Amino acid sequence: MSVNCSKILSEKFRSMGMCVARNWSYFIMIPLFLSILLATGLQRWRENNDLKYLFAPLNARHSKEEVTIEKLFPMDLSSNANMERMNRIPCLAIVLVTAKDQGSVLREDLYDEILQLDGIVRNVTVTRVTDLKYKDICAKNNMKCFENSILLLKDQVRGMQKGNYSIKYPLDKEKIFDLHLNSLFLGGVRVDEKNNVISAKALKLFYYLNDKTSYNNDIAYEWQRKFLDTLTRTSFRFIHVDKYTSISVKEELGKIMHRMLPRLQFATIAILLFSIATSLHNNWIESKPWIGLIALLSGGMALASSFGFILYLGVPFIASSGSIPFLILGKYEYNTYQCLVE
Repeated sequence: MSVNCSKILSEKFRSMGMCVARNWSYFIMIPLFLSILLATGLQRWRENNDLKYLFAPLNARHSKEEVTIEKLFPMDLSSNANMERMNRIPCLAIVLVTAKDQGSVLREDLYDEILQLDGIVRNVTVTRVTDLKYKDICAKNNMKCFENSILLLKDQVRGMQKGNYSIKYPLDKEKIFDLHLNSLFLGGVRVDEKNNVISAKALKLFYYLNDKTSYNNDIAYEWQRKFLDTLTRTSFRFIHVDKYTSISVKEELGKIMHRMLPRLQFATIAILLFSIATSLHNNWIESKPWIGLIALLSGGMALASSFGFILYLGVPFIASSGSIPFLILGKYEYNTYQCLVE
């Protein structure tokens, strides 16, 4: 049975080969024309690196439930923002501060620079009709921005160094209703037997933004980009600053393709040379360098036409698709090499 099947397939492939040989111009011009036609879709290039779009189906259950919770528990980020009630990833910027000497951040000279850092962040400005700073675009509760209460302890930090004051961890209570959740802001904490903070390796600050409407979201997006640029250019004497925002992952995903494009041309040349080299033999009659070149050209045409067709359908390009050209070209060259070996 298997012998008959093999014989039938052999005959079919023989007939197909003869058809291609007799009508070679059609099999060259038509694919070339279609590839050029479909490749014009690349002019509609657009990217979408939103994490929810990348990892969650459009009609997923959690998306529907998120909308339901939003209706049942509405929250106005411009007046009664409460981060504990957020049913989605908040729009925020985070600053992580560590000491350059790897010591505790709860020292007076370092704390002065932390307060200076907070002032720099609050003065990051976005220009629309007027200049908008953090206080103008933050998520507000009782008409006030979220407060990093750890920054109110400057005098207490001075007292800690002198042994006159102590900070409780993880929760500090000064009065009956005056609670400070220090575990939210301090990391790498060492405490004594009474839960008094001895030292802390890191301090974290939060800056929540109002992204309720598309207009607010655009402003918050621009502010976060300026926030990242500003802190990248800023340096301090005693502290080291790491930063993160809601758009950090999105921005990094967007940079992946731009980093890969310059390398793509070198990868193409390397694959071309490799495919030609593996098609050569000691005998020039058996050498077929053009097969390697044609395989590479065929893979390039397939990539251009498929990407163009998808973009014509309105599907955006995503960062993870940037690896497809390397996978397809590699597969084409592997198949070519296998055919030559056999």
